[in-house]
Amino acid sequence: MSNNMPPPITLQFNLPPEWLDSIRGVIREELAAAGTPVQRNPVTEYLTREGVAKAFEISLVTVDAWVKAGKLTAYRIGRKVRFKSSEIDSALKVIRTGKSGVRINHN
Repeated sequence: MSNNMPPPITLQFNLPPEWLDSIRGVIREELAAAGTPVQRNPVTEYLTREGVAKAFEISLVTVDAWVKAGKLTAYRIGRKVRFKSSEIDSALKVIRTGKSGVRINHN
């Protein structure tokens, strides 16, 4: 190394899970006390065409028709097509049906 520093040392510990939870809690408390917000990146959940079809109890042809009509947005990852579950939820709208109450249906 150019600054004559020794190479870093890596230590590996197998700590019990409750210790790790405690350490994480202390770090969060210290960051909160320092005024640094602790942010977690939300994980986006994706559904396949089959998953959307199963969730709505519809055919794959209907899923494709909804995409073509702009009711759902499909995302391609290589050769795979996926749908964001949050966008599936927002594609729903409530339809009031007289005495029978509220039914959820697609746009």
